[in-house]
Amino acid sequence: MDHLRSVPVTLSLLTEHAGRAQIPHSRRLTMPRLAPTLDRIREAGAAKRDPSITHQLRCGVADLEASGILDGVVKAGDPAPLFARPNLNHETVRLARVLRDGPAVVSFFRGRW
Repeated sequence: MDHLRSVPVTLSLLTEHAGRAQIPHSRRLTMPRLAPTLDRIREAGAAKRDPSITHQLRCGVADLEASGILDGVVKAGDPAPLFARPNLNHETVRLARVLRDGPAVVSFFRGRW
């Protein structure tokens, strides 16, 4: 899982200036590795489950990996596919249109709570 290494990240405070976001202050930090955290979560779940269930889950994951299904998954650093999705106001947002104004941050979440 080399793609889950620690990476430097810039945190920025955004302000509005003449209708455009400006970045007046920023500081650098290093995010913790994700892989060890995910491993701990998996191990904790496995410890609570019947071992036969854990075995079935691991076999299912191995089968999916062997099928090649992950070959089509966008990976870190790949260009995002152009897409159109509804926002919370049910308006269609097109990535191609957003990119005309500059770089974009795409955030996915579960939905309304």
